[in-house]
Amino acid sequence: MSEPNHSGPGQTYDEWIASRLSAIGQAEGRSFFWIVDGCADPDLLRLIKTTRETETWPLYMNTYLDKVRDAGPWFIRHQSGADLIHRLIRRMEQTPLGFLAVVRRGDEEILFDHLQLILECSMPDGGEGVFRYYDPRVLYGLNSFSDPEFMRLVCGPAMAIHFWEPGRSKPLSFQPEPGNYTPPAAPARLTTELIDHLWLEAQVHTIISTLGGEYGGKLRKMELPSAYGFVDGIRKLLSGTCYKSNQDVAFATALAIAEGLDYVKKIRKCLINQTPAESLEEVCRQIDMICNEAY
Repeated sequence: MSEPNHSGPGQTYDEWIASRLSAIGQAEGRSFFWIVDGCADPDLLRLIKTTRETETWPLYMNTYLDKVRDAGPWFIRHQSGADLIHRLIRRMEQTPLGFLAVVRRGDEEILFDHLQLILECSMPDGGEGVFRYYDPRVLYGLNSFSDPEFMRLVCGPAMAIHFWEPGRSKPLSFQPEPGNYTPPAAPARLTTELIDHLWLEAQVHTIISTLGGEYGGKLRKMELPSAYGFVDGIRKLLSGTCYKSNQDVAFATALAIAEGLDYVKKIRKCLINQTPAESLEEVCRQIDMICNEAY
């Protein structure tokens, strides 16, 4: 059963992580592991590879290529007081690092094997890909998708998973219905419907991470929740127009940084009745004329 916002709407990160750590401290017969994206934070990765305070294993274990192994997800046992865990917890508020998995004591190896198995996936065109289930931005999209089967796949033998979506500043949890675990017989086949949904849910994050030039630099200097709110506001402004693609929202975001949000609001009024014959950038080259006619 999917339980979005299990920790409660409006909960701050400090409140959420305190509740998770309290649950860890009181739990009996359970083990806790952080599944962390190795390429999300280079400084944290160095500590993951060198720590002696807790146990860490790369899920890309079956490779001789260190760079490939390091860039994949890591399986990290929660150890209270470990410097690695402390730093991970502090950085997770602003960085999409991963998630916390809860598993019955004795099933740790089964969980590790399962998370390795589901790293590979089958794409709609029949090709192979990497299933980035360990990215909380992807997990958010999986959790909001109409079919909960993909979240059940991520959980596997885990009793629950908990994660923080740093852009939306939102805690989420998923607890599968109790039952006997059966390892997947084949790589998960991602549907076109799911991929389209994931792209839409991750659109704001994509623009934040890929917007180039001076304006992209300014955007990424903001704290992530502020940057997310700024771009999401632009996306909502364009929602009533035919200009909704990543390229359009990215261009409007750069325009808002350069000219101010009010300028984009003014442009929106001129775009409502526009047809998608031209890109937003092309239309904006003529925007002064369009706006003068509108007013």
